[in-house]
Amino acid sequence: MPSDAAAESLRRPRSLAAWVRALVACVDAQDRHAGVRLRDIAAGRRARIGLDDETVLVHFDGPVLVVTADDPNLPAHGAGWTDAGTVAAILAATVEATQAVLAGRVQIVGEPDAVTAMLHIVEILLDVSVRVPEMQRLGREFMASVGPSAAAPAPAPALAWYPHELTDAELDLLGELDLLPGGDG
Repeated sequence: MPSDAAAESLRRPRSLAAWVRALVACVDAQDRHAGVRLRDIAAGRRARIGLDDETVLVHFDGPVLVVTADDPNLPAHGAGWTDAGTVAAILAATVEATQAVLAGRVQIVGEPDAVTAMLHIVEILLDVSVRVPEMQRLGREFMASVGPSAAAPAPAPALAWYPHELTDAELDLLGELDLLPGGDG
């Protein structure tokens, strides 16, 4: 049975900064190699991360994680935003991370290398979360803090890889290059 302090900490939601610190501390404690990869990928970069109405700046100063309140005067190499419902849906496996990005429920902006780095870090966190019981405990804590209805998937919009229909000229070119389905090539 958890102590009164532990039970109280489960009832009191963590701040975004506290969640980031807890996730990285858990990775460091449970999968040292993943912690090293996080630092290698993030080296020299600052990210602006938002969850619901909270935003923080995150970077590593050498091996030390630094999480501070957002300062719009400080530049960030990349930025990402989502809401607690989307995180809960990903944790509950009712929405895949890729679906959330494509549907606009997770937004990541920046130069391509910064966006790639942020997505790689998310991938590492998701990988560790399925293998490490302590990360799963943090996931359960997050789910408890947002409530069960938060994990319900939002109606999925019709997604297309291309933002518009192909024009006749594009179709003609694809045909000439024998790149259309059912072609001879």
